[in-house]
Amino acid sequence: NVRENLWLFARIYGVPTKLVKERIDHMLEVVGLADKADSRVTHLSTGQRQKMNFCRGFITDPRILFLDEPTLGLDVTAARAIRAYLK
Repeated sequence: NVRENLWLFARIYGVPTKLVKERIDHMLEVVGLADKADSRVTHLSTGQRQKMNFCRGFITDPRILFLDEPTLGLDVTAARAIRAYLK
């Protein structure tokens, strides 16, 4: 599911276990996917998958992150939320 996918990604990149749940919950709220946290990734729409990928990029708390069209495939409201978070 979405939460497990994000958890695995965070652990691969060395995010401490005690921080992983907090970061996942925060990022899912930011992109509006909190209600889909227990959904299978295969059941997500293209826009929801894009949101999940955005979350994956920020869960590791990177110092530098290169984004190539991070709002591609998102509706206007979600795109605005992502841009606001980036600012």
